[in-house]
Order: sequence, then C-alpha cells, then structure tokens
Amino acid sequence: MEEKIYSVYVAGAISPHGKGNLFIESLNNVRRGIKWSIKVWKLGFIPYCPFFDFLFWLVSDEMLDCSEEMIKAYSIEHEKRCNVVFVIPNEEGYTRWEDSAGVAGELDTANMNDIPVVFSIEELLTWKIDHKELQND
Repeated sequence: MEEKIYSVYVAGAISPHGKGNLFIESLNNVRRGIKWSIKVWKLGFIPYCPFFDFLFWLVSDEMLDCSEEMIKAYSIEHEKRCNVVFVIPNEEGYTRWEDSAGVAGELDTANMNDIPVVFSIEELLTWKIDHKELQND
C-alpha cells in the first residue's frame, strides 16, 4: 500500500513589524517562509507556500488586476484543502507569528474548518505518525 502524502499549509508572518527597512524585513520574512516550506517538503509533505503569493502582483496590470482580497481568498481556499497547518516557529530577527494579522486569520480558518495546527517540526512529524495510526485503525 502506497503511503499517503499529506498537504501542509505553511503559515508565518510576511508583513514587517520591526525597525529599519520595512521592505527588506518583508522580503526576509518571505525568504524565511520559502525556506521553511522547503524543509516541510523535504520531510515528505506537500507544502502550500503562501509566501509565493506576492508573485501575482509582479504580473498584475490593468488586464490582470489582482486585489489583496483575491489573493487572500486564493490562499484560504488552499488552506482549507490542507491536512494540517504548520506555523513557522519564531526566530530572532524576524516578525513573530503572534504579531501577524495574516497568521491570526489563518489560525481562525484552521479552527473553523477543523484543521489541526502544529508549531514545530517535531509536532508535525508526531501529527503524521498519529494520523497514520488513526488511518490504520
């Protein structure tokens, strides 16, 4: 029997809340989110990485106008299809997830849709083992 591959929504702060250059802080948050998504992927999960959503604005113009609401709705629909939400752990020098309105919304979505939420790689791996055991019962 082939092992099920679980989808993981990777949640973390994007908007800056620190000192200094807010643009650079935002890009650092995006880079960090992409790196954590790759870590999740290398552990055998399929991550949904909302840190790529900014790319819609790079191609957006009069013909392909993308609003923030459209992109948030797009991301939320992907979150609803994921098996679990992984919240990126806080690290020195980056925006804390507790300070992010976006992460708060993602946690609300998870709660409203009965999607489990984990806050570390260890919790994610434990969730996978526990979930696999439930599937086999």
